[in-house]
Amino acid sequence: IQIRKEQDSGVRILVSDNGPGFPEGFSPTEGESLGFKIIQILVRKRNGTLRCIPGPGGAVEILIP
Repeated sequence: IQIRKEQDSGVRILVSDNGPGFPEGFSPTEGESLGFKIIQILVRKRNGTLRCIPGPGGAVEILIP
């Protein structure tokens, strides 16, 4: 888990692991997972953005202005 204040864009939160990653075409905004639903609500309340980063392992980036 990394939390960093960005100069121009607010706060960046990156959560990643070394697991298998997300399946092809996965979208955190369309998932049925309770965890992603909670994250979406919190991000939306802060006018932030949420995205999954492709690559080895799973990585989710949250940007909050």
